[in-house]
Amino acid sequence: MDTQVLFVAPFETLANLARTVVEEGFKADKDLIHIIVGDLQEASGCVKKAVEDGAEVIVSRGGTASLIEQCVDVPIIHIQVTVTDVLRALIHNGNYPDKIGIAGFANMLYGCDELGKMLGIHFYEIALKEEAEAEQKITKAVGDGVELIVGDAISTKLAIRLGIQGELIQSGKEAIYKALHEALLIARIRREEQRKSEILRMVINHSQDGIIAVDRDRKITLFNPVVEKLFKTAYTEAMGKNIECLIPQLPAAKDDDMLQQVEDKTVAMRSVEIKVKEEVVGEIYTVQNVSEVQRFERNIRKKMSKKGLVAKYHMDDIIGQSAACLDMKRKAAKYALTESTILITGESGTGKEMLVQSIHNMSMRARGPFVAVNCAALPENLLESELFGYAEGAFTGAKKG
Repeated sequence: MDTQVLFVAPFETLANLARTVVEEGFKADKDLIHIIVGDLQEASGCVKKAVEDGAEVIVSRGGTASLIEQCVDVPIIHIQVTVTDVLRALIHNGNYPDKIGIAGFANMLYGCDELGKMLGIHFYEIALKEEAEAEQKITKAVGDGVELIVGDAISTKLAIRLGIQGELIQSGKEAIYKALHEALLIARIRREEQRKSEILRMVINHSQDGIIAVDRDRKITLFNPVVEKLFKTAYTEAMGKNIECLIPQLPAAKDDDMLQQVEDKTVAMRSVEIKVKEEVVGEIYTVQNVSEVQRFERNIRKKMSKKGLVAKYHMDDIIGQSAACLDMKRKAAKYALTESTILITGESGTGKEMLVQSIHNMSMRARGPFVAVNCAALPENLLESELFGYAEGAFTGAKKG
């Protein structure tokens, strides 16, 4: 399976800790997590390639995470830096100069004021929004007397280069575990949503009907290939346009079926509202070429006729004006509208099958197949089975189980 989560570590220590966390906490999913080392500039090529290869989520921290967000269009999970992480960095340094700078992006500075009050230290906050401004701001901080920079990889590298101490804020295992767990969950949800979207796309694109969707402003949001052919308009041209621009005569009132003339074709349209929690957020139109529907129905009937599964006769085909004949036809028409089984008796040659076919064509099953069974050609036990069914193995004694 392709990598789903890319872990970008700005420094090697974080990468090693992440590898340990993966081995300890994500053994079953370790093949889904890929770890690389480098800040944004060093890792940008790998990040873009990983996203192209199918990475669903990126995990990083500090400035590297914030800068990656501007470059790729996938979810970024930030490893949260806690007050404990900042305190650990200070203890690791071993002494507290008079002026300590806390440098990093907003997600690293939150809560430092409270820590300063607890320790009796005034922190010089160096808030970064982009990498380009880091050097200028840290240079200014050094000029203002800051002797120690505690912060992310970008900030501490600059501090050391400018000749003062730089102490990297390390992330703990718990923060890495939490970030990876969240990333894997989001990756699975994204894959599932992509699977559902692909199924829906295939259904829409291979539908026999044209499908148009509009939003609440009547702008087209979906336009499948059948509609492209019917209206001779490309998907790219239709998207975002008001549907009335495509179909000017579209009625305001929505009927069950709306007939529209599109150049030399008549199309049948039907609409249904899209509701989210009872709020109408759009509409879906299904569009059919009436001529195509009629041609399709004729082909089906021809195929059924060849198989002998079509009732050919109608009530008007039964010739007879006697009172008895008219009464029979009146009763047949009445019974045709019921769901009950009908038994017709009569001498050979009197037209029983013609009457049966007429009843079928007047019934709710008129569009279904008509199956005639020659009862005289079947033995009694087979006829019984044909009409009422039979148990498995009734004739041979052989059972599948």
